This record gives sequence, structure tokens and C-alpha cells, in this order.
Amino acid sequence: MTRLGSFSLIVIVTIFLAGCATTGRKPLISNEDLLKQINLLKQGSETDTLAMVRIDALERQMRQSQQEQQKQIQRLSDRETNLETRITLLGDRVGRLEKGVTSAPAVETSTPPTPFRSEERQATASSYSAALQDYRAGKYRQAVDKFSRFIRLNPSSDLSDNAQYWIGECYYGLSNYRQALAEFQKVFLYPKTNKADAAQFKIGYCYLELGEKTRALAEFKKFISQYPQSENIEKAKKAMAQLQGY
Repeated sequence: MTRLGSFSLIVIVTIFLAGCATTGRKPLISNEDLLKQINLLKQGSETDTLAMVRIDALERQMRQSQQEQQKQIQRLSDRETNLETRITLLGDRVGRLEKGVTSAPAVETSTPPTPFRSEERQATASSYSAALQDYRAGKYRQAVDKFSRFIRLNPSSDLSDNAQYWIGECYYGLSNYRQALAEFQKVFLYPKTNKADAAQFKIGYCYLELGEKTRALAEFKKFISQYPQSENIEKAKKAMAQLQGY
């Protein structure tokens, strides 16, 4: 490499490192342009040990930077999933409180269920949250297993009806609309459920996905009639308009 080439490389590297070291500023030379110039300099730098050392150091720094960016992206994605899970869990509880419900209907038995102790409530909420997190992450089959186990072990929990609803959502996510339909219908086995409107809304969509348009239209009409205050009213009206050809 000529003296001019070595000097050019040093200047480029110096500018790049200075730009990266300054908080809140972008490098004066983009990574793409820098790589192009490095490749050009490499062609004539085989005999220039100092230049090659600088090039290797710069490339190593860029690789480390890319790896760190990937780690940050993954951490943000995990935090987003956890936050969505917590918001949904909170929404489930708030929805029940708004309707003045303290517990879902218990399975018929000769004696009333034993109240949960504090540690049992914590374990119950934790297992429900774990299932919900699997659903949010698109792990539908794992979520179905966890929600089903939750219902089996906690039939009188105030989250059992919610777990049943999310089982329907899991099958819907798996495009198993016939099974999803059956699971959403089970939500109504809980007379005081706060998921009735959401289940009825998704029943309409299950029939729509199954190609049963007449039945889908009837279910959307039923939804609008029975749950006029639902947050999904506008979506249902739009779906009906499309089914009716408007």
C-alpha cells in the first residue's frame, strides 16, 4: 500500500471512531461507505501490517456493535411480550371488577370450595400468566395445555372463564376454526363471565372463516343486539356490511 493509501485509511478509521464515541451523534461516514473504502484499501494493503491491524480492529468493533444491537432488539421484544401479558391479565381482572364479580361459578358440589390462601392465589395467577405469555408469543399449543391444566386445577378461580376464552383464541390462532368455535361456546357455561361479548364476537368470525356466511351474519347480529356497549361493535358492523355486500 502507498503512503497515501495508509494515510487515507488512518483518516477514515479516526473519523469513524470519533463519530461512534460521541453520544447522540451518527458516524461522519456510514458503515456501508466505510466498508466499501476498506475493501478498496485491502486490495493494496497486504504489505502494510499497520493498515491491516487497523482494518481488523475496525471490523471486530463493527461485529461487536451488531451483536449488541441484536441483543438489545431481543430484550425489547421480550419486554414487549411481558408487558402485553401483564396488560391483558390486568384487563381480565378489571373487566370482572367492573361487573361486580368476585368469582366464577363453582362446579356443582355438596360443599362450598375452600377459599384460596394467599400463596395459592399467587400460584394460580402465576400459572395463568405463564399460559397467557405463551399465547402472546404465538406458542398456541403450549398455551392450550397450560390453560386447560389451569381450568382443571382451579375450577372455581375467577380466571377460569378467561382461561377458557383464551383456549378458543389459541385454536383460532392455529386456524382450527371448528375447534375454536367449540371452545368459545364453552365460555357461556360461566353465567357471570366477563368474556361473553368477546366470545360471541369471535364465534361470528369462526363461522366466517369456515365459509358459513349466513350463520356468521346471524352471530354478528346477535352480538350487536346483546352487547351494544362492547368495544368490538364497530368491527362487527363492518364485518356485517361486508357480508351483506355493502
